[in-house]
Amino acid sequence: MTAAHCTRGETPAIMVVVIGDHTRNEVSNPERLTLEVESINAHHLYNPSTFQYDVSLVKTQATIMFNENIQPVCAPDAALTYDHWRSVCSGWGTLSSGGACCPQTLQYVSMNLTTNAYCDAAYPTYRIYDDMICATDNTGSRERDSCQGDSGGPLMVQEADGTFRVVGIVSWGIGCASGYPGVYARVSYYQQWILDMLATL
Repeated sequence: MTAAHCTRGETPAIMVVVIGDHTRNEVSNPERLTLEVESINAHHLYNPSTFQYDVSLVKTQATIMFNENIQPVCAPDAALTYDHWRSVCSGWGTLSSGGACCPQTLQYVSMNLTTNAYCDAAYPTYRIYDDMICATDNTGSRERDSCQGDSGGPLMVQEADGTFRVVGIVSWGIGCASGYPGVYARVSYYQQWILDMLATL
């Protein structure tokens, strides 16, 4: 699962899925697996102007085998908005807006999920739709954020029992930690579409 804007214009022949990676360009990493892609399935309602429906499912040719270091993440609880939950986003994106790409080691950042009303007010010239979820820090959105190169990556919450749930997909924002919350595709909004797609792939 990734962002539709990441797969736009891509074909299975020029895309691979890498799993089990932690340090990019590491010469020897037995946990890293590179998988060929069978199909790319972006949401048919994706709007590149508004970033609505910014979700895509990528099917690999080979079945992903789980082990101690490669595990699935759980779906979100569709009954929860996750307002004010603590979240974690990970990726190999730049460490500052417009900065050099990319760090060698997988990065992560913790943020707080906001209400959509708060996020919408923070973006006076843009609209935050119901299929979006926002995350920010507690210092005016100027310290912690996802950034360029993180697009399509996961925004997760961890429950009390240790279960991780993916609640968002890195989608868009203005700059990085520039005073605006980061905006993510809200996974719970797409759960039925995801289930329907999985049944046909």
